[in-house]
Amino acid sequence: VKIILFFDANELLSSPIRDLNHGLCKFEINDIDTSLIVYTDKSSDGKLSIDKILIEEIGPDVNIHSKTVLSSPAEDGRSNNICNITINKPPIVDVTFHQNQNRDSSIDVIVGRMCLSLSIPFCEKVALYVLECIPKDIQDLGIVNLGYEGETKTERRKGSSNSLTVSVRVNRPELLFLVETTSNKKRYFITKSEVLIDLSRHCNRLNLVTSLSGLHSLFYDLNEYSDEPYVVLKQCDVELSRNVEDNNEKISLNISGIYVKICSEVIHSVNDILNDIVEHFKVPEIEIDKRLHRKLSAKEIVTEDLWEPKKIEPYVNKQEAVHTTLPTHVTN
Repeated sequence: VKIILFFDANELLSSPIRDLNHGLCKFEINDIDTSLIVYTDKSSDGKLSIDKILIEEIGPDVNIHSKTVLSSPAEDGRSNNICNITINKPPIVDVTFHQNQNRDSSIDVIVGRMCLSLSIPFCEKVALYVLECIPKDIQDLGIVNLGYEGETKTERRKGSSNSLTVSVRVNRPELLFLVETTSNKKRYFITKSEVLIDLSRHCNRLNLVTSLSGLHSLFYDLNEYSDEPYVVLKQCDVELSRNVEDNNEKISLNISGIYVKICSEVIHSVNDILNDIVEHFKVPEIEIDKRLHRKLSAKEIVTEDLWEPKKIEPYVNKQEAVHTTLPTHVTN
């Protein structure tokens, strides 16, 4: 499955051939295997596996260091090349579903090693793409009379008696954030951790536990320190849990010892990231003026409510008022 996203939605009607200069990214999924088995006792088993997921940035201003946004890091295959042995690797995404005859469900999700590479210019393009997808035409609903709107009481849904268990495991994910994408100087932050998410629901009880094991962050400056990383955050463990039982909610956060180390290069890189955010996500002054004009015009237009009771002004007869002001010799 291949999906390519473009900015130029208007050019689709004129020509079926798209211009890659207006492209955002390319999304590929390879080798999808899915199956579903339903038994006579109304129980079922399902399975979904994906061998490869790839997202690449396209367009004229792509990252010069790497166009890959999401992929699985390449493994070192020198040990396999010596003996010409091929090893079948597990799928990158493996989902298993089971439901018994009492409609109790369990879902197990295992995600292999993935690397997500982000940068400020790419985040800007994604934000612009999302904003263009939002419909801009706002329908005028007119004046809504509150007298015709009745207050309805929403009945609280009863908790389901069926149990649900969801387990998600992400093996060694990597989050890579590039500081610069146009110069030859490559600097980036990389964060690694083991992610475990467990969700269980039984009648009126809900337990959710999210844990990050071995969370640590590294900083790379290939010009200064060659391939040696600078440790910004040493390995630590984070666990967030949420328990709900009989309308009582409890949230707890447990963090092991945190050790953060900062140098001048890290501070300069963070400052460069903040400057890029201000530069790329700056709202033009024309748009600000338009929004301010819309707000002021909306405040000026005040609709008159005909059903609202108003104070009655006293009636004055103008002829009687003139008659009383005439001199006495005229009336005689």
